[in-house]
Amino acid sequence: MNTLDAMQTFVRVAELSSFTRAAESLGMPKASMSSAVSRLEAELGTQLLHRTTRKVREGFDCVLRVGALNDSSLVARPLGHLRVLNCASPSYIEKYGMPRTLDDLSRHRLVHYVRTLGAKPDGFEYFDGTAYRTLPMAATVTVNSVEGYDASCRAGFGIIQAPAIGTRHLIEQGLLVEVLPQYQAEPMPVSLVYAQRRNLPRRVQAFMAWMAQTLGPHLKD
Repeated sequence: MNTLDAMQTFVRVAELSSFTRAAESLGMPKASMSSAVSRLEAELGTQLLHRTTRKVREGFDCVLRVGALNDSSLVARPLGHLRVLNCASPSYIEKYGMPRTLDDLSRHRLVHYVRTLGAKPDGFEYFDGTAYRTLPMAATVTVNSVEGYDASCRAGFGIIQAPAIGTRHLIEQGLLVEVLPQYQAEPMPVSLVYAQRRNLPRRVQAFMAWMAQTLGPHLKD
């Protein structure tokens, strides 16, 4: 496992607060994920996760956040933006066909993602050459977790719009198929978020510098 893969593993464990759930979402053995994070910690010379017998790290020194920032009490260091891909499973494409135009989407389904169940979901986001628009679409299922979003797509329930860094390897393995590449959603902002600006521990400064350097080639300004 290379450094980028190890970093992706660490981010997923941190997001889900569980090695077990992260392993299930990425389709990897739990032991492999733990080893990858341990090697990452050894490389950085600091402990990234506080482990217990039940779950990972409720407090934090610094976290990587993808998406819009809502908590103004935290300090954010913008790193760039992640390209978003439109993806579906091969079984979904076999059942519904490959969409070629926006009009084709009337015969297709999304996997809807909402932060809170019951909230109004977004539709299919795309750039029309001037601005980003949203096309309302029906959904087979609505989820409120990253792992549910990924799993629903892989199970053939609908199209998702997700960062390329987390889906490209699944496309290369034939587990997902990219659809409508000419209609991409707005890139997602990536930020390092921490609680205070002054007196950051050296280990946090080192982690932030390493994360910015490692992610740099995969981000857009």
